[in-house]
Amino acid sequence: MEIAAKIAKFVLPLDEAFVEQAWLQELSELGVEPFFSDDDDLELRVINLIDASEALEKALVNAPDFQPAQLWADLTARGLHHRNILPYISYFSSSFAKNSGSLKADTVGLASASLFFKMLSLPGAVTFNMFHQIVFDYAVDKLNLLTETQSKEHRDKKQKNAVQRRQQTITKRVTILMEDLTRLLRIGFVQNRQLAVNITVKKLAEILSLENKILIRDFETEDDSFTYRAYIALYILCSDEENICLVLEHLLSTTLSLSGTPSQLRCFSETLTNFIKYLLITKEPKDMWPAVMIFMQHLLTRSVERAENRQKVGHLATILITKMPKQLANCVVKWVFMYLAFSERSTYRLMVLELFQQLLQERQMEDCSNEDLVKDKEPLAEDEEEEVDDKILQKLVNFPFEGGRRAIKHSHIFCLALHRSVDVAPLIRTKALNMLAEMLMSACDAPLSPLVNETFVEPFEETIAISEKVTILWQNRSDFLDGVLGQDMFIPGAVTIVNNLVAIAEDERVYVRKAALHCLVSLGKLSRHWISSSFLELVASHCRDPAPMIRKQAIVCLTELLKEYFSILPIVINYWVSSVMPCLQDPESKVQELVQEQFHDIFFDNLRTYDEDLTKHNLLPWNVMRLAITFNLKKLLSDTLNVWAKGKNLPSGFIKIVMSYIGTNFNKEAWTLLAIISESQNIQNVEFAQNYFKQHSQKMNKTEIGTIYSVLRVLMLNAKSLSPEQTKQLRDILCTKIENLAFPTDLIGCSIDTVAALDIAQNQISDFDSWCKSTFKRLELKISMYLSKPGHAPPDSSEEAKLREITTLGDVMRAASISNSSTKATAPLISIALFGDERPESKKLAFEATPRMRAIAVVALGKIAILHEQVAFEVVVLFQHLLKKSSDNVLRCNILAVLADLIGKYATLVESIVAEIEICLHDPDPDMRRHALVVVVQLLQGDFVKLRGNTLLFYLLSTLCDPEDDLRDMTASYLTNTLIAKEPNAFQQNLIAAIILLNAFEDHERFSKIKITQERLRRLALPGPENKDKRMIVYSFMLEHMSDDHRFDSMHRICTQILGGFIEGNFLLGKHDHILEDALSALRCEHIRLRCMNVASDAEVTDADEAFNKLYEQTKKIYVAHEVKKKIVESIVPIIRSLRIMLQKERSPLANELMQFLRDLMKDFKSEIDEIFAGDRQLVEEIAFDIRQLEEQEGGEMEEDDSD
Repeated sequence: MEIAAKIAKFVLPLDEAFVEQAWLQELSELGVEPFFSDDDDLELRVINLIDASEALEKALVNAPDFQPAQLWADLTARGLHHRNILPYISYFSSSFAKNSGSLKADTVGLASASLFFKMLSLPGAVTFNMFHQIVFDYAVDKLNLLTETQSKEHRDKKQKNAVQRRQQTITKRVTILMEDLTRLLRIGFVQNRQLAVNITVKKLAEILSLENKILIRDFETEDDSFTYRAYIALYILCSDEENICLVLEHLLSTTLSLSGTPSQLRCFSETLTNFIKYLLITKEPKDMWPAVMIFMQHLLTRSVERAENRQKVGHLATILITKMPKQLANCVVKWVFMYLAFSERSTYRLMVLELFQQLLQERQMEDCSNEDLVKDKEPLAEDEEEEVDDKILQKLVNFPFEGGRRAIKHSHIFCLALHRSVDVAPLIRTKALNMLAEMLMSACDAPLSPLVNETFVEPFEETIAISEKVTILWQNRSDFLDGVLGQDMFIPGAVTIVNNLVAIAEDERVYVRKAALHCLVSLGKLSRHWISSSFLELVASHCRDPAPMIRKQAIVCLTELLKEYFSILPIVINYWVSSVMPCLQDPESKVQELVQEQFHDIFFDNLRTYDEDLTKHNLLPWNVMRLAITFNLKKLLSDTLNVWAKGKNLPSGFIKIVMSYIGTNFNKEAWTLLAIISESQNIQNVEFAQNYFKQHSQKMNKTEIGTIYSVLRVLMLNAKSLSPEQTKQLRDILCTKIENLAFPTDLIGCSIDTVAALDIAQNQISDFDSWCKSTFKRLELKISMYLSKPGHAPPDSSEEAKLREITTLGDVMRAASISNSSTKATAPLISIALFGDERPESKKLAFEATPRMRAIAVVALGKIAILHEQVAFEVVVLFQHLLKKSSDNVLRCNILAVLADLIGKYATLVESIVAEIEICLHDPDPDMRRHALVVVVQLLQGDFVKLRGNTLLFYLLSTLCDPEDDLRDMTASYLTNTLIAKEPNAFQQNLIAAIILLNAFEDHERFSKIKITQERLRRLALPGPENKDKRMIVYSFMLEHMSDDHRFDSMHRICTQILGGFIEGNFLLGKHDHILEDALSALRCEHIRLRCMNVASDAEVTDADEAFNKLYEQTKKIYVAHEVKKKIVESIVPIIRSLRIMLQKERSPLANELMQFLRDLMKDFKSEIDEIFAGDRQLVEEIAFDIRQLEEQEGGEMEEDDSD
């Protein structure tokens, strides 16, 4: 009676007009308000509304004798029924709360919604017609107030207490409302009202996405949190089998759209999986399992375009699978393995790999025994094999899940990763290779251990040679599934797998190559039997990869192998030193920094003071030093150590540690290191070096010359550390030995420089000049007697003495800059260099000059020429003659070095010297070509020589065809990493000249500004059909490294200057067909095609991150296509028409090649051929026919591949 009275006071007196209008609007978005006599009337109604809600709550909870029928009777007796109660509940739940926005309005809205739910839960509510969908929606919507209040928690810091009180009030009211809704759901009120169910599930899922800070581990234990109550409400709804899928679908949508901190995301995922686990435990498998299966299917196929979404979905799916019953989990994973993994959509295949990568971190799944299987009363349906198609989700999953008997093991996942390592999508190949690498690295303590050991470790007892050989492991899906899931599981052989990985390591995509390298190195670390010369050569070759990322990866890989195997496989040190250390001068600073970091770790982390108990790790730095000296990398070592010394990155006591190795097996390396450090860091006391020199300089064998050289360098660079007495004593020893020719030729220059340093340290430079001049005069007199003169006896000195005299003369002149003295020694030295050659400059010697003496004479002449311009002009001519005529490579290499030095001194000699150096790039001897290439690159890097106006660039390009791999690699590295960065237009401006010059066209000056004689043109050119492949290598390389605008400009130039040249008569058909053939081949080269035109409009985007780039590229393609078509119509089409007529008239076989080029050119303009070739119907039909034939041929090839 009391509750009815309060409800009556809340509604009465009744505003008939408001009630009528509300029902006309179906209680939705009420545009009118009920009449209230005054504010007190409104306030009184609100109080009675709240009181009625609270009184009804007490009656439902604490009054066992409460009779709902009596309440309905009392309301009827007061003239109240659903038509006049519901409008007021709707108003206070929606319009009143919306218009006010205050705590009072929210409280009233919650109270009215709560009253509505309570009345619906009473028996007789249906009879009383209390349910209305719109009002129900308003009431459910009030649950949002909880999250809205929390989002305003910190907006107004000044009224923080008020905000907290408001939040507490709203939270209490929303909790009550949630209890009312739960009560309503428990009695099954909404069971047959699907729209109400949908609204409830959707709203609860939305709220749970925001209430994601509470982790619920066990749903069987009651919890007071709102999150727990919301999940329980959803659980109640799942009592109906049809609602299970609905609940899971909304939770899935919430999961995929969820945002927040990582901890919140993990909390939500864990709670959701615990909820599904609770459902699986408490619900009947027949009702629950199909719904969970569908949930998993949607989870793995919706919103998986972005990488972050795939990771989130993979994490959630992994947790769910681990908490599922064994049989259901096996079914889910098997569906993923058999169907989703072979979807045509690349994002699905990528999602499968992400899921399996995370499942590999979990315990291996197990087969189900007969006792584990959950069976149904109905007979089991036979499994039917069906082909996978795009509509993967249309595969119905029906109970019973008999397919869950066998589990997908880690070994099956391993095979799938192998299969996907050759996927058409680069991102999938990368993901699969990274998975393989992780599996190989973790095989020691994982379920994969038996498989990996049986495949890659146990069958081998000796080192395995690898090669680049591609083998198709499985032909198609059915072949894969039969082989992997059959009774006898097929695992490809280890050598086959590794050879495939070697081939993949040469993939055109950078990330694929990086992942393949990672995989190969993981295999190498698994077993030393894979560390063969071919294996190390493969990894080392990637230190010269065009992509900095791959170079860095190869550096890291070789360093890891070095740390793992250097003690048992010394060959690893060789490859590390020869491949990684040269990267200290990499053009990319990041690569340099990485090598410095790796070198620092290897060198200094293992460096210890010498004693007899040193381990192999402690000796590693010295083995590295020894090989660096052997491979002539002292300059790189010097630059790196000097940078560290200046940055104070050397360890404390470093010099003392190095000194402790003097006199040991690493004596030479220790002195070399001290000499390098002395370049940037002063050694305070070098008496030990002086004593060593005194002791070991008396009798030197060939092996000690390098060591004494380093000792002299230490003394020279630290001359100021010596006392005057020590300085005088050392100077006297050095001068005496130099004057007596006691030093080998390799030590003479350094010893003279040491004397100079000692005199400079004591401020006695005049003494040094005087000593040099006196020594020079004495030697000059001796050398002048080398010439045969009547009445003079030949010199009685030995060959070694003559070599030392010549070397000392040159070094004394260099050290003291003796440029104003006579050069009586020039003629004998020239005669020695020209010995055996009948030239006017050559005079008769009093003895026979040996090859070694001739090589030393060239060096001495170079030192004289640096100081005497007249001598320089004279010897350059002689050197050019010797380069052509001599067969002594030592002599010729010395000449190249001298000529390179003269270029820096005399600008007028550059052209003639470069002309001779570049010819050496085509020398028959590989060592000579190698030395010439080093000289050319050094001159270009030092800006002593320019490429413009000479043929040096074309000689460099022709070196790309050299039979020696290292020469090709060095040339390509310089052209791509240095030249293009400095002169980006170099290839574009010289492509026409390359076609002309390499074909030895006699009238080449029309097409290039390069002046070249016919003799030099003959040496440069690669004419004839036998050299066409070499010429194409050059053209392809130039086009490959052009930008799109340069490519199109090159195509335009070839068409107008070469194709047009045949029309204009600059070239003659028949006589110059080889030039036209080369031009058409270049036009048909794949690298001349614009990159932006290769964007397929229907290409599938593997990752949503690529979507913007794809849109940009497609837009760019449309714009570029318009501009290209304009140029084609204006310039190229008229030339092609005229040339086609000319070729057909002459019946030239090149007419077919011209048509093939035209067909390729029109592939991007198939729909516009009629417009472009307006007026030439025959040509249009021929092109269209050729394009159709090509497409049919390509389509047939694709069908053939699919059938395989």
